[in-house]
Amino acid sequence: MIDQIVEMQALPGQDASLEMALMELARASLQLKGVERFEVYRSENGVGSFVLIERFASEAVIAQQRQSAHVRDFQAAVAGLRDGPARVNSLRLAME
Repeated sequence: MIDQIVEMQALPGQDASLEMALMELARASLQLKGVERFEVYRSENGVGSFVLIERFASEAVIAQQRQSAHVRDFQAAVAGLRDGPARVNSLRLAME
């Protein structure tokens, strides 16, 4: 099992549009077998800051999700909405 914490910052005035795109990404991702968790949070530390908490059954599931049509569509849709690339931190439970 692999967890990921993803941080993303919207460009000024684009937070509502980015949030809608993230919610659609979450809905589509959760339809894939092996995607166990995909939650979108608004950060209280700054306007337009978002945190995603994701859980995948395996590296293969991550690769499948990253190569899916809905992720490609998301990347194209948010190109003008976010301030730089997402920051991804992959985590494994220490006792695994």
